[in-house]
Amino acid sequence: MKKIKQEHNVGNFKCLGGFRNIRDEYDYEGFVLELDETIFPWGTVYEIEVETEDPETLKVKLEKFLKEQKISYQYSNVTKFHNFKEKTLD
Repeated sequence: MKKIKQEHNVGNFKCLGGFRNIRDEYDYEGFVLELDETIFPWGTVYEIEVETEDPETLKVKLEKFLKEQKISYQYSNVTKFHNFKEKTLD
């Protein structure tokens, strides 16, 4: 931290704590899914991310798979850092 403060001429820092993020990659029907497990002191959030030029086709497939497996899900509207700052699991 001292080096960063010196290099960027930054004043005081305040430690906010932290969270842990574990990412694994899986092949799913030719797509690479990135599954995140984000562990906050107040709970855990799971997230699926994927880079694709055909998001709508994959969205339909994944929604069907999750429903068949009786896995509840929702689309996130906030970032991991927002959840951290607000102590939420949205």
